[in-house]
Amino acid sequence: MNQFKTYWVIILSLFLFLGCGKDERITAFKSVNLVPMTEEKIIENQTVLVKGDRIFKIGSADKIDIPQNANVIDGAGAYLMPGLADMHVHLKGDWPLHQLDLYLANGVTTVRDLDGRDFMLQWRDEIKAGKRSGPTLYVAAQTIRGYEKNAPELIEIRKSGYDCIKLYSYFSNEDYQKAMQIAKKHKLYTVGHIPFAVGLDGIISAGMDEIAHVEELSFELIDFDRTRNLKPEAWLPYVIKTAIQQNKISSGFDNKDINKNQKKRISTLTNKLKSANIPVCTTLVIDKVIVQKLFEPDAFLARPQSMYLPQTYKQAFLQGKEKHQIQFKGIKDLAPFKYGLDKTLLGELHQAGVPIVLGTDAGSGVMGIVPGFSLHDELRILVEIGMTPYDAIATGTVNASKVVAAMTGKNEFGTIEVGKRADFILVNKNPLEDVTNIRDNRGVMATGVWFEKSVLQNMINPEHTNFKARLPIAAALYHIHTPDDKFQTCMEIVIDKEFDGKLPDDIDAVEVTVADAQGTVSTLDLPHPEYDEQFRDLFYCFDGSPPLGKYTFTVTGKGLTGRATDFQFVNRFIPLPDISTFKPADGEIVESKAPTFSWGAIDYQDTDLYYRLVIHEISGKRVLTTASVQGRLSYTVPEGFLKPGKSYQWQLRVPDNDDWVEMQNRSDSKWLTFKMAGTTNEFHISAGIKNIHKPDDTFETGIDIIIGKDFPGNLPEDIDAITVTGPGGDLPISKDDFTYYPQFKDFWIGIPGSPDIGTYTFTVMAGQMKGTAKDTVSTLRNIPIPDKFSLSPAQGQMLSVSSPSFKWQPVDYPFVPVYYQLVIWNPALTERIFESQIATDMHTITVPAGTLKPGRTYVWWVRVADSYNWSQTQNRTNSERITIQMAEQLE
Repeated sequence: MNQFKTYWVIILSLFLFLGCGKDERITAFKSVNLVPMTEEKIIENQTVLVKGDRIFKIGSADKIDIPQNANVIDGAGAYLMPGLADMHVHLKGDWPLHQLDLYLANGVTTVRDLDGRDFMLQWRDEIKAGKRSGPTLYVAAQTIRGYEKNAPELIEIRKSGYDCIKLYSYFSNEDYQKAMQIAKKHKLYTVGHIPFAVGLDGIISAGMDEIAHVEELSFELIDFDRTRNLKPEAWLPYVIKTAIQQNKISSGFDNKDINKNQKKRISTLTNKLKSANIPVCTTLVIDKVIVQKLFEPDAFLARPQSMYLPQTYKQAFLQGKEKHQIQFKGIKDLAPFKYGLDKTLLGELHQAGVPIVLGTDAGSGVMGIVPGFSLHDELRILVEIGMTPYDAIATGTVNASKVVAAMTGKNEFGTIEVGKRADFILVNKNPLEDVTNIRDNRGVMATGVWFEKSVLQNMINPEHTNFKARLPIAAALYHIHTPDDKFQTCMEIVIDKEFDGKLPDDIDAVEVTVADAQGTVSTLDLPHPEYDEQFRDLFYCFDGSPPLGKYTFTVTGKGLTGRATDFQFVNRFIPLPDISTFKPADGEIVESKAPTFSWGAIDYQDTDLYYRLVIHEISGKRVLTTASVQGRLSYTVPEGFLKPGKSYQWQLRVPDNDDWVEMQNRSDSKWLTFKMAGTTNEFHISAGIKNIHKPDDTFETGIDIIIGKDFPGNLPEDIDAITVTGPGGDLPISKDDFTYYPQFKDFWIGIPGSPDIGTYTFTVMAGQMKGTAKDTVSTLRNIPIPDKFSLSPAQGQMLSVSSPSFKWQPVDYPFVPVYYQLVIWNPALTERIFESQIATDMHTITVPAGTLKPGRTYVWWVRVADSYNWSQTQNRTNSERITIQMAEQLE
């Protein structure tokens, strides 16, 4: 509660302060070490006075009089430096926290958006007027890409109210010259890419004001035909292919490998840029992140800032369909080569005195570049290429303000001087010694508004409701040709490990909607899902082909909501694989320790097909799955995956895409079993322990041990011993105490009393062979017994219909969701005749006709459990067992 009060005190204080707008309130930074950035120096023991959003007095702390009503910030021992500017951002994307807060929390007090929209102009004006907190915004008009109809004329349409305009890569030489003439006519600052058809000489002659990425210059070192008449999407693949042909990228980039011709080219282009005085925006962090994404994906996701990435981006990344994963597919060695080359180019530009301005390309939501955090990564890279900390910081302060002055005519930030905008970071250690010191700050001032460190931390607190209230999921939909020659719609929803709830119990609801081409939205009636604990996967299947359209998956649990989307564009009817071509064949004993699996190709002309081998243990646990590869007709399993003497099952899956989400259609073979030659000392068992509330209102510990299909002996006689070890030691039971049910290969025992909390280990011995399993009891629940008077049909009732309905009243248990299941056995309880699905809110079941035979006697009851998954159920109650008689003649 105290944290809640503190939070609202902070927010109220901010609103009161922001409400002052452009008032004359004075803030005093007392006794600071000043980092003015007018030159490389530190001025000790200074006091800086701020009135409104401007610096109005600077001097020695011993000589400056601080007004009595001033807000005094004690800066003793700290360093006051200008706030940083990120001059290449994109204020869009579905970020869990507001980008403006992420920038402020990282000391970024100025940002320039290079693909602006009208709402950013509103933000810009609100921040300027003191009505919104955030860094000062400069906004480019919506990007003109060059392939639009009448692209040059778009400058006239889009320029109004914006600070500059960005021109992209796909202008023809003629259109580019026209566009630049129109921009010059309106005195509009231009920043952008170097169009493939134009080149560096062309943009310099046309008078472009700024280059948006240093990587644009790397294209100048490639010999390609700029006169080609290519479609926009064909330019980059063409240039990349040419670059690979002309360079040895597989060995990485090394400065020592630069030949004389390349050195001359680099020197020429730096001299051209210096003569033209064209600034270049850095954005090297993109290259660094690309390398990490491709070569160290786990480390990329483990970065502290990755927690702030949009969930849609994480979903795409985990599915392998993120922008750079796709762009560098098959050529990932190009990424470190490109990173090395771009760093070399920027180092040469700096040495030549070409103006460098700091930018990161953050915020689009599709590249993994996190606003604010990325700027500190960029600064570290600049130091790595040879800049001093002062030079690196200047790119995001002094140099950035000079660029803004060229855009707007006002050079009003970037240094700490009287009359400049009051944008500061108060850091604890000298930033001119190490740029990483900037992260350790006491607070940030933006346009005269002071944000204490505690306020900044709260802005981006992972416990913040807007940030935390997300359930991370990925989802996909498939149209599957099943082994029994039917077609199904199947959906997978994968719950990310960031969700700390118990699965699947803590998933409250799943909704799937589909929007067709006309925009009509319908909600699917979902069947009960299967849950695969190995992959945290909810799997839904129902008969029939899926409707075409956009599918939205919404999952709620523990107060969180997660969403994902997928598209079904086309339903294909891919033929089933011919299992007569499969090797090993069904039931075969495999001698090789590294067996080769092979199959015949499917004759299907409609689209390219991919082949994927899947191998499971008999229990269903996945052992191996290959990538989906076009045209692959065999695969050799590496030695060690398959154990001697063990039985497995394998399947071939034939999709129309190699990516699990992009795939829309698939054909599955039937499962074939095989056994590895040799002997093994292990066999598979499954086991569970349950707290069972019995109809006589007592409790017992129920233990199920199911012997896997890979057990080579005879059951139950070849089982020598069963041991169950709980938290308090071995339970006083033996094999002979269990009842064996051959229908399920199941050993069952009920022990009076509830189980202890803790983990249980089950060991089954058969000669020299052993099977082991574990289960855990974490919670004991007293689930009520179903009311026996609500059970229908009643005890002893004669049933005359072939498809009878069984009914019961729900139990009153509000603590967790409960799941119901109808079971019907023979009177001796040696054979289960029927078992329904397990579901909540299920209080009646109609048994299919033919299940119950005329003249037979049966026993039925209802189970009520705290999970629908047998292996995860911990508590259960059973209704009274009801005996019924089927009539000799059934209707």
